[in-house]
Amino acid sequence: MQVLFHLPNIQQKILEFDTNNKFNQIDLDRMKEMDNIEKIKVKSSRELVKNMQYLFAGMLLSNVKYQDPTKVLESIVDDNGVGLSIYEQKDIGEFFLNFLERMQDGLGENKDIIRKMMTADLSEATRSTQMSDKIDSQH
Repeated sequence: MQVLFHLPNIQQKILEFDTNNKFNQIDLDRMKEMDNIEKIKVKSSRELVKNMQYLFAGMLLSNVKYQDPTKVLESIVDDNGVGLSIYEQKDIGEFFLNFLERMQDGLGENKDIIRKMMTADLSEATRSTQMSDKIDSQH
């Protein structure tokens, strides 16, 4: 969560998402065609985004050193719409891919948008670090 928080594009996308407008007309039309598992995934994914907003807002506005991510973790479901057990050891790669898919579902985004945003942020961070290292080595 902390890595995503420090990626400006991701942070902005999550914080600016309107969770009060739960579902726009396209979502409602799409949901009519979905089976129950898909509906659960979409609703849980929206809850995930809302919980991410609370977490990120707390990280931005609070002076405490730790924010509890439990609500975020409890709102993640697998591809079958079943909540993930946060107390079981899982493969981090699998977990993170599932997490990104649910976040993209919750934001109503194209599946590649979040990954592209992450790549852009990470590329920019790498360039900045390289420039900083270059400047430091010249002094």
